[in-house]
Order: sequence, then C-alpha cells, then structure tokens
Amino acid sequence: MLWLLIAALASVVSGQFTIQPDNAKGTIANKDLLMTCQYPSYFKSVRWLGLDKQAITNMTKGVKLDKDGRRGELYLTLVNVSSDMNGMYTCEGYDTAINQTVAETRIVTVFEPIGFVNPKTEQTFELGQTVSVICQVSGNPPPTVVWKQGTQSLEGTPENSRIYQDLDTNNLIIKNITKKDEGKYTCLARELSKGQTSGLLIFVDVQFGPAGIQVPKMVTGVQGGDVTLTCNATGEPEPMYKWYFGDGMTFTNTTLVKDGVSVDGKVLRVSNVTADDAGKYTCIAKNIHGTDSDTTDVIINVPPTISIIMGDSVVEGDDARIGCSATGIPPPVVTIFRHGVALNSSQLSETTPMTVEYNSGEAQIRFNPSSYADSGDYTCIASNSAGTIEGVIKLDIQYAPRETTLPEVYACLNEKAELSCIFDANPKPTLTWGKMLPVVADENFLAVFTSNESVGVTPDEAEVTMTFTPIVPDDNLSVQDQGGVLMLKISEVNEESYGKYYCRASNDHGEQTAVGELMMAMKSSKPLNVEVVDTSTSQANVIFSPPSNIVSQISRYLISLSSGSELVVEDEIAAGGDGNIEGRVLKYSFGGLTHDTEYTFTVAAENCQGVGTTSDPVSFTTEIITEPSIVNIESDSLGKMSTSYALKWSDLGAGGGKIKNMEISYKQVYDPVIGSNKNMTAPQPITIQLEPTDKEFVDKEYLIMDLDESTEYEVSINITNEVGSKTTLFVFTTRAAPTVPSTTADEEGTKLATGATNFLIIGIVIAAILLLLIIIDISCCISRHCGLTYLIWSSTCGASSKDSMEVKEGDVEEGSAEYSKDNKADDITKVGNTEKQPLDDAPVPNGTTSQPTEETPLQPVVTPKVTENVVTENGDNGSDVKASLMQNEQPTPANSPLDGVAEPKDVIKPDDVAVAVDNQASTVEETHA
Repeated sequence: MLWLLIAALASVVSGQFTIQPDNAKGTIANKDLLMTCQYPSYFKSVRWLGLDKQAITNMTKGVKLDKDGRRGELYLTLVNVSSDMNGMYTCEGYDTAINQTVAETRIVTVFEPIGFVNPKTEQTFELGQTVSVICQVSGNPPPTVVWKQGTQSLEGTPENSRIYQDLDTNNLIIKNITKKDEGKYTCLARELSKGQTSGLLIFVDVQFGPAGIQVPKMVTGVQGGDVTLTCNATGEPEPMYKWYFGDGMTFTNTTLVKDGVSVDGKVLRVSNVTADDAGKYTCIAKNIHGTDSDTTDVIINVPPTISIIMGDSVVEGDDARIGCSATGIPPPVVTIFRHGVALNSSQLSETTPMTVEYNSGEAQIRFNPSSYADSGDYTCIASNSAGTIEGVIKLDIQYAPRETTLPEVYACLNEKAELSCIFDANPKPTLTWGKMLPVVADENFLAVFTSNESVGVTPDEAEVTMTFTPIVPDDNLSVQDQGGVLMLKISEVNEESYGKYYCRASNDHGEQTAVGELMMAMKSSKPLNVEVVDTSTSQANVIFSPPSNIVSQISRYLISLSSGSELVVEDEIAAGGDGNIEGRVLKYSFGGLTHDTEYTFTVAAENCQGVGTTSDPVSFTTEIITEPSIVNIESDSLGKMSTSYALKWSDLGAGGGKIKNMEISYKQVYDPVIGSNKNMTAPQPITIQLEPTDKEFVDKEYLIMDLDESTEYEVSINITNEVGSKTTLFVFTTRAAPTVPSTTADEEGTKLATGATNFLIIGIVIAAILLLLIIIDISCCISRHCGLTYLIWSSTCGASSKDSMEVKEGDVEEGSAEYSKDNKADDITKVGNTEKQPLDDAPVPNGTTSQPTEETPLQPVVTPKVTENVVTENGDNGSDVKASLMQNEQPTPANSPLDGVAEPKDVIKPDDVAVAVDNQASTVEETHA
C-alpha cells in the first residue's frame, strides 16, 4: 500500500522544464542569445543537447554554459549567432519524482540581415582585359543580387552584352574593359520576405601604361636663376619618372640627372643656371604596363638692363622731351607708362598733344607745347622673356599758381576755427593771408579787388566798400603749412572773426587769389540712415550716421526711446573726433526692454548752437518670451557615497527670457526596508532655492546629500522666467552602502568586543531554539506518538506493534485523491467538504498572519469537524485516512535516486496526520472523498 501512495504522490508533484525565452525564432545574427532552462530542485543530470543531439559542454565551439543550482537554472549562451546555428536545442534531465528522463526543446531560427563578405569597394583591372567585379553577399534568408551603374540596371547577358551578371557567382563581368567603363557600380542585394535591401558601391579602376607624356617644348632660363622642367603623363598606376641630360632619344651621350629632382620625379629644378646647362632634357615615364618619353630644349637668356634715362625741365608752353633705352637677350621691349597706363602717339595728355616713338630697345616722347598737366614722374619699363626692369623719368613743367580755393567755414563764438587755402603751383608759391574790411568811401577813385582784376568805379557807383587787409599773426591767429595746404587757425572765434578772408599764392610765373568766408554756425540737420539692426527679448541695437551738412563740431547725439506715450530711455553719445565725419556709422544698444513690446527710437545732433533737427522715428518690437521648457536632466550616475546624488542638467530652455531662480525639491518615494510606498506618509520635501549667481547654478550641478541608502527619491525642479514657470520630475534610487573594513586598532578592538557580544547573543538564541525543539518533541511524543523522543522510547522500551499504523490500500487512494485535488491551489485542505485554510494565512493567537520563515517553519493547521464512525466509499473507517502535507514542497519518493539531496523542510508524514485525525475523531463531520 505504501508504494502505491508514493507513486500517486510522485505523479502529482512531478515537475517540468521551463525554457526562456519562449520563442527564439527570428533571432538577430551576430549577437549573443541566452536560453535559460529552469527545472525543479529534484531533477538530476540536467543538460543541454545541441543540434546533433549531443550534450553541450564548455568545450563545445560557439557556446557558453553556466548554472545556478540554487535557483535551478541552467544557462546556454549561443555566442555571436549565425545561420549555421539554426535548429533545435534540447534541455533534458532526470525527473526523480517519476523516475524517468524528461526534456523540453526550443527551435532557434537566426535572422541574418543582408551583408557583404569581404567587400572590396575599389577593384583594379588592366585596360583591354575581360574582368570580374566581385560582390559576395550573405544573409538568411538568402538575398538576390542585381547590378546598377548609376540609376541604370545592368541586365545584359553573355550573348547580347559586353557587361553582364554571372548568375553563378553574382559577379559583374566586363569584356574588353575600357577607360569609359571606369566608375562607380552598385551591387544591390534584395531579400523580399523581410523587405530588406542593401547596396555596396564599388569603384572600378581601369589601369594602363604611360601615355600622352608632356614636357615643355622649350624652356628659357635666366643666367644665375633657376630652371624648372615639369613632366606629366597619363597612366595607371601612377608612372615613375626619370630625367636624362644629353642628345635626346638616342641616349648616346645622356646622363641620368639626380640632383634637383622632386620626390615624385615629375619636376626637375636646375639652380643657378649657366650656359653649360643649356641643351636637351629627356623625361621617361614608366609603370608596370609600359614606358613613354619626351624631350625639351633649355635656353639660357639675359634679363634686360636700362642704360639711358632722359628727363627734362621747362616752363609751361615750351617743348619738352623724355626717353629711355635698354639692352638684353633677347632684345627687350621698352615702354613708357604714366599712372599705370602705357603711352602711345594716339593718346593726348590733358592739355598737350604728344608724340611717342618706340624702336628696338628705345622709347621717346615729345611734348609740343608742354602743359602744367604734363609735369610729374613717368615710368620706363623694359622687358624680355628673361625678366623685366623699370626706371623713373622726371618731367618738370613750371607754372603759375592755379585752382586756388578757400572753402567756407562755420564756427560758433568762443570755438576754434580753421581755414584751408588749397592751391596748385610749380615751384611752390608764397602764400599771403588777408581779410576784407570795410573802408570809408571818398571822391577819389576807389579800387575794389575782385578776382585778379581791378575795376574802376565812382563813389556813387560803389555799393561794396571793402578792401583787402593783410593778416598779421598774433595770439589768436596763426598760419601753418600742413602737407602743402596753408592753414589759418583761429584759437577762439569772436564777433570780429566772422567775415570774408582771402589767400594769395605767388611764384616766379604768376599769382592767384581765393576768397572764402567764416560764418556763424547753424544748428545741425537731422542724423541720417537711422536703422534698427537687431532685436531680442530685452535688447535692441540701432545705428545712424551724422548729418549731411556738418557746419560745426557736433558735441553729442541725444538718444530717445519711447513706448507709446511713455519715455523709456533718454541718453546721449559723445560725438568725439569721428562723430563729425560724414558717412560714419554710430551704434547704440538698448537693454532692459520689455518683451513683445513696440518701441520708437529717435536721435538728434547737438552743436554749439543747440540741438538740431530730430531724425525720423523708427519703430521696432522686441521678441516675445515664452514659458520655460522642461529641464533636461543629464545625470544618470550616483555619487561616490551611497547617501548622495550628483544632479546635473543642461541648458534650461529659458523660452527667450532669463531664469530668475531654480527650486529643487526632493523627497523619498519608496523605502525597500519598510517595503511601502511613502507618497502618502512622507514628510514635506526638502527644497533648495538657487539663484543665477549661485555656483551650483553656474556649474549646472547640485549635489544632494544626507540621503538614505537603497532608497527611491523623487526630485522636482522648477524654473521661473519673466512670464511663467515649468516643473520637471525626476526619480532616482540611492545604492547600498559598501562594506568598509576596519583600519585602526581602536576600531578593531571595538569590533572584537561587538563580535563577542554578537556571539553571546547568537549562542543564547540557539540554546533557546534547542530548548523549544526539545519541548515540542516531548509534546509530540506524548500527544501524537511521534518525534525523536518517541523514536528513542519505542526503540528502547519496545513499543507495541499496534501503535504502528499501517496504511491501507483504500486509505492511500483516498488520501492521494484528496491531496491531488486540493494541492492545485497550494493550500492545506481540511478532511471532507469543509473550507480550506490557505498556507499564507494560518491564524495565530494574536490575530495576525503567520509568515513561514526558516526559523519558524510553517505548521499545518488541522481543525476538522467530523462525526464519529465516518465511512469512506470503499468502506474503510475515515479515522484510518492518512495524508501527506508539505510546506510548498514536493515529497521525495521512497525510491528516488536523488541521494544526498536535501529533502523539503518540515515534511509532515502520513503517520503524523493520521494520529492528529484520530485524536480529534469526536469532532469529525461526514465527508466524501
């Protein structure tokens, strides 16, 4: 009867394999695949079988094995999977519960994307050969291959085309390859079931021997200079070059040139050449496909030298002649230039016709008559193939002062003023300054000086009674010559300073007078070109130019900015020296503006007479500011301490504005020690305020400290700008504190003392547990006739055979059926149709729930209420029913081969259950199996 009960229990509790992942089809190639075989603890000899149904070991190529016996897991890793690993993998082992070998399989199907085997993106071939452009494609499922050149598909066949695809190898065949066939070709692979396509771009390089070699037909060098010879030839691969000096292609008297040859051999440089270096030079180009050569002649020339420079000096109106000559090999060409323009007989000077004569190596120009405009420097340039040289020819035409001018000047009282007398004369004239002052008219002849003439008028006819009065320099007036311009400087303008002035230029050939006026300055006109060049949310840059009629020194510019009727900015810019230069651009920047607001800008110039005309207003609108965006948290690592966290962020996304402050709050979310969510019970979060000037704000990092280890925290980051704020939530978990070894003697002593205390406590606990176990064992012996004490008593005292209860065949069947039916829910079931009591909720005296632990094993709770003399279906007395109850474990069969394997803890034997039922038979109710 006992073996029937054991067999029935074994059939119920026998386990099976579980393989993860559930599906290994479509596994991606070139990655590792981990398959886990999970099995019950009573399985033995668990192993993986490969494609050949042979056991996989760590010596098997391409796999790795690992095992976790405690968890009951056997790991198989297929390393860098490929299509040759496709197939069935089996996990098998011996199930000791049913005494037979069981197995579970997984089919691995590797998806290998399209790939190119040893791709050659550049392939080289010789001109005129029949070649094969290689393209080897891999993949599972196998792809098909087509060839393209550009966008055109190459669909030729060996019968109808010179270029076609070899269907056996997928290579591209090109017959009698030419240079035109060189270029880019695409090997395109397609796999339709997965919708894949991939292309390999291949450059076909067609090589050939040297051809079209070129050297200069003739090279002319200058004695004492350098001669450079360059040789170029087509050919692939690039040819090697060598130079020879001698009598050409016969090479009878040739010499290999080694000095002055460039690294690639293409260039030959002969330095400091002489007549001995003249002759024939031959370049030879050679590569693996052939040789070619070409010859050049080198001629040494002499640069030109100017031998004669002929200038002239005459009075305006007289004839003048200039010229030059030069020598050189070959004879140089001589040309006379003025202001960069070559002169010839068809050209005229500004006032005088000229005759130009050019002969071999000579040039002459004749001016008849000469003019003041002909005076100046001329350039004689002589050039030949050896070089160029130039010289300066001077023509001096003397003339009376002309084009004398005295511009009008504006000035304010008590300011300084400058009058400039501009003139043209040769030789340099003598200058005289004067002022036109009023005189008293009389009956005598009055001479009024106008221009260069005196006009006689009577007193009655004379409306203007002014005369020229020479100026005598004093403390307020000074005369200075600045670069050929005569300056009259007034240190401080007064009422008498205003009026008409004259300057008179005189030399040996004549004189000329100019009249100008110093006038009271006027207010400035409006600035020009007022423009807004760029704006932002809080700034704007504007530019403008000074007024067009600057008649007096501008002292400053007045800036005005308004928004609607409200004046926002009123400022000034000091003009400085450049502030009075017409066309100069001035710039002003407005800051601290309100976003999305329209402003109007004007500017006016101020001089000694006051503020001038205001510019035309220019309007602009600042850019709008939006709310900040969510903060981008970059930190994903813990600090070195388990009680701190380095929180880092990138740019805050200010929405076009400025971040006013950042508020960082954090709180605990989940404590694994307590094992509960703390959202509802956590204290108020800890808050930190960061200002834009704080170091943490600038560094974009804040170190959160004093945290609990192994605890989940939630961080709230709130940033605020001018128009709103945005909050970002972030969650992190601190790590467990590391084990720190002792380092000092005091610490070591403290730890030893603590260790001794701990050992004492552990000893007391163990003693208490042993005492408790003895008490429980004695109780079991007295009440249930079981336990170690009962075993010793029965062995020594000779227990009666009637105390040993046999298991009847009907009892085994009934108990096995009851166990099989109720064990599906992992509960301990009462005998009969009464309610079940779950294992996890076994009641204890204090009303709490008892959880099973290693120290406190789960005890079965049996509270049957049955009537006396219960009879089962087979007629046996219900009191003889014996059942085996376990704490979430499977029973080990009596004939199990798992020798030495730890049995499930706290197994309740059928005899124990039978005794418990017998002792409470008076309360058993009727039950049916």
